[in-house]
Parts: sequence; structure tokens; C-alpha cells
Amino acid sequence: MATELIKKGYKQTEVGVIPNDWYVQNILKNSTLKARIGWQGLTTKEYLKTGNFLLVGGTDFKDGKIDWENCFYVDEKRYSQDKNIQLEEGDVLVTKDGTIGKISYVDNLKLPTTLNSGVFVIRPKHKNYMTQYFFYILTSDFFDKFLNKLKAGSTISHLYQKDFSSFDFILPKSLEEQSAIASVLSDTDALIESLDKLIVKKKNIKQGTMQKLLSGKRRLPGFKEEWNSNKLNDLILNITTGLNPRKNFTLGKGNNYYITIKNFKKGKLYLDDNCDKVSNEAINLINKRSNLESGDILFASIGIEPSTYLIKKTPTDWNINESVFSIKPNKNIMDSRFLQYLLTADWIFSKLTNDATGSTFQSIKIKQLKNLELTYPLLEEQQKISLILSDMDSEIESLERKRDKYTLLKTGMMQELLTGRIRLK
Repeated sequence: MATELIKKGYKQTEVGVIPNDWYVQNILKNSTLKARIGWQGLTTKEYLKTGNFLLVGGTDFKDGKIDWENCFYVDEKRYSQDKNIQLEEGDVLVTKDGTIGKISYVDNLKLPTTLNSGVFVIRPKHKNYMTQYFFYILTSDFFDKFLNKLKAGSTISHLYQKDFSSFDFILPKSLEEQSAIASVLSDTDALIESLDKLIVKKKNIKQGTMQKLLSGKRRLPGFKEEWNSNKLNDLILNITTGLNPRKNFTLGKGNNYYITIKNFKKGKLYLDDNCDKVSNEAINLINKRSNLESGDILFASIGIEPSTYLIKKTPTDWNINESVFSIKPNKNIMDSRFLQYLLTADWIFSKLTNDATGSTFQSIKIKQLKNLELTYPLLEEQQKISLILSDMDSEIESLERKRDKYTLLKTGMMQELLTGRIRLK
């Protein structure tokens, strides 16, 4: 068996090839893991909505940080009960109950804070590693693989301190190098977070713009004509659904995608391995019924919100099942994009769900959609409104792509920096 060539300056260890000036550490030998012990008996009845002492649990973890606005409070007695779990800046937390293995880094402590019984706080014993660096170790593949080994062949809902005895990790001996790595990853996190906040802001602006433009409360320059009101049935050429496979054909390993409500949401269609597949014979059968074309709108409600998709190119290798409506607008009086936006407006969707037996798609019938009363401007104003909202969507999608690019870049950086394959000097 050929011996793996080891690059100069690197060495072979039990966890793989690492730089000569890095070393392998065991978490229990180098860290303390503390949690609220059972005899303390903290109950949810003691969770307070206000107070001077915060309580952190796993449900308060959000994107590697503590969502301080979500936290409950406890009284001073409960806070003072155990100094070991009184949080400090730079602590690393891991959930040990429920959804195990969620990680959070403690910064921006608002008030004196303690833990509920479902969380470990991890601290170094010998000051030989930076906690922010260790946080990134726990959010990397190293810890994921460790947890997967623990879960292999069993269903575990609790982590014990002894479970960590086999968790080894690598780190530079130099605290300066640890700091440099943590800083690069932290800066990338900050960039991703700033993009997330910008995306939320842009979505809120778009939502406000939709409410004003689609309701006629704000008119575009040059348009003064009164808006019309009609039932949806008077504004479309047809509305239909796909076919039920149980009655018409068998799902199989064909080359055509069979779309259900799970495959599209929030204006996007997901043609991937999660789609059911059907044969050419089956797709031809569905096509005769649904007859999807460019400009048609797919509509369904998922949970408490509607989901739509505007078909941009007439499909040749996919069609819909019976849980999805296909709406074909009359393009002489109704712009497809405008109608798509209108059908996702809060006040429009509430009309449907208020008249329905529930808020799921199955409770909304074609008759309800046909009788849906809509108020709308002339075609030219519809098109102008659609263009404004579409441009806002494009800006949001561009920001999301940028955010996703940096998220993927960060994943690659972690794989390279936390293994020492790339050094920061």
C-alpha cells in the first residue's frame, strides 16, 4: 500500500495531516463542561417575562449567537445558585437536550445571565485556545462528524459529558494564529449578517410598496383612470389542476418532473431530485389536462401563506399534480406578473382563507378562486407596477445570491483554515 506523501512542514496524526506546529487536543482534558444540574429543579413556571437576570436555552440560539430578545428571565436566587453557569463574554455553548449539538458564541451580554438545564457551557482549562476559534471548530465538519458517529445506529436526544471523551480537535500552538483565523471567519460572518439584514430591509420595503401599489393607495405618475373590479373568472381564460397519479398513472423513474406543492414556494420552482418523476406517457396525459404555457401562474397555499410561480418558458419535461392550480390570465386585460403579485397580497389571500374550512391548499376550491373579487387598473398601469416590483425582486435575489456565495466561501475557508492547509502569516 502506497504511503501518503506528507508535505514539508506537516505531520501525520490520529486525526490526519496537520502542520508541525499544530497539535491535537481532547476536549475533556482541556476544557470544562458545565450545565445546570438536575437537583436544582428549575421549571418553566419560574421563567419570567421581565427581570434583571437572563436565562438562556437552546431555543435562544440563532445563527451561532444568542437571540437576547427571545430570552426569558429568572429571579436572583436562581441566577446566584450556580456560579459555574453564570455566563461570561466569549463562552461557547452547546445544546445537550432536544435538538442536540446546536452551537452559540456568547457576546454582547446584556445582563447577568444563567443557563437552563438543556445547555453546556464550555471553557478552556489552561488558556491554551481562544474560545472564538473553538466556536468555529464546533460549527465545522469536525463536530458534525463526531455527532454523526454518536448517533450512528441509535436515536439520542441527550448529550452527556462523557460523550465528549472521544472528541479530539486540532489547533495552532500560537494564540496569535488562532486569533487570526477566528478574525477572518468572524469578519466573513459579519459580512453575511449584514447582507441578511439588508435582505430583510429590502423585503420589508417591497412588502410596503406592494401594499400601496396593488391596492391603488399609491398611483404612478400619469395614471388617473378608475380601477375596475371583477371576479377572477372574468380575468382569465382557464383555471385547472394536474392529475392524481393514483387514479391516472403510477409514479416511477421517468424523465419528467411531477410537481407538487412541496416543489415550489415564494415565487421559485425547484426542479431537483426531490421531485417525483413520471414517464413520457404520463406527462402527455397530464399535458392534455393542464396545458401549461409561458405566462401561466401556478398557485397553492403552503401553511398560512400562498405560493405562486410564473411560468417563463413553456415546459416540456414537467407538469403539476392535482394539488396545484394553474391559472391562465387573459393577456388582453390582465398582466401575468401583476396577477401573480396580487394573488400573494395579504388581503387577497385572507379573503380565500377566511371563506375556507382551513388555511391549507386542500381547503381552497377552484370555485372560491373563480369567485375571488379583484380590483385592478388598466393593463398599462398593471405592467408598470409589475416592472417596479419585479425590479425589487431582482435586487433581493441578487443580494441573496451574494449572501449564498459568501456562505459557501466561508465553508471552504473553514475547511482550509481549521485544518492548517492554508496558513495565515
